[in-house]
Amino acid sequence: MAYVAAGDDDRIDVIDIAARKIRTSLRCGKDPESLALAPDGTRLFVSNEDDNAVSAIDIKGEAIISSQAVGVEPEGVAVSHDGTMVAVTSETSSMVHLLHAADLKPKANVLVDARPRDVKFSPDDRTLWVSSELRGTVSTVDIETSKVTSKISFSIPGLTREQVQAIGIVLDRKGERVFVALGPANRVGNRDHHGKGHEVLSGRAASLAGCALA
Repeated sequence: MAYVAAGDDDRIDVIDIAARKIRTSLRCGKDPESLALAPDGTRLFVSNEDDNAVSAIDIKGEAIISSQAVGVEPEGVAVSHDGTMVAVTSETSSMVHLLHAADLKPKANVLVDARPRDVKFSPDDRTLWVSSELRGTVSTVDIETSKVTSKISFSIPGLTREQVQAIGIVLDRKGERVFVALGPANRVGNRDHHGKGHEVLSGRAASLAGCALA
């Protein structure tokens, strides 16, 4: 199955890939922006931009089972690999919110760079990686202390800072390198924890969804 946020219709479409048709639609709150599937496949976590909230949906029961207010304009959503934590970015609030997956109760709200877009858990679930569209940076957050521990900046000769926008991110399987879609810079950045790496020329890159890394 594939799950698609239909923002204008306030629903999540469940698509049967083999049959190439919508199997059912799930109510999910207003204006779903992004979603993440729990590791056990039983729940979806959805950012609702118009509600300034994140919702948990029971897929089998086709019902919202919990909802939690977060910051303004929630965007990116991620679930930890052990299924215990959810992370949500809020663009206007410039925060990443850590929530307990069981009931969506808040653990911490962490201030990051302006307009955070995407968020990912490291493979060991100890670190969050958060992209900032307006600052063109990626911050790492220690989940235990809820503190920003490092920040990676992107600077490309011949381009202004406004043209270098960190949007979609993907980690390699070891969590040692991050690949970042840099929007109108027409580049994908490749960096390690220390910010060392390079950029690869691409088309206008906003998302790395569906990207497979060896």
